[in-house]
Amino acid sequence: MRTILKKRIVALAVVALFGTGSVFASPPTPSPGSMETGEVAHLSGRASLLLAEIKKEVAELKMHADALGSFAGSPNTVGKPMPAI
Repeated sequence: MRTILKKRIVALAVVALFGTGSVFASPPTPSPGSMETGEVAHLSGRASLLLAEIKKEVAELKMHADALGSFAGSPNTVGKPMPAI
């Protein structure tokens, strides 16, 4: 009976050790309120650039989708190979 109790205590100690060790090993995460205005401005500018790139890609893909849609809807292209765009 004592060996079972000792094994449980050791197992609990190991779990507690590993559980608290991971908390102390992880780097502290900065809170959103602690960011400097320069960092916020940089991130805002980066987000704007990414949004502009996404809009450009969407416009290009829409042109290709419209072209493919016109080929697919045209009855005189049935059975013919698609022309290169």
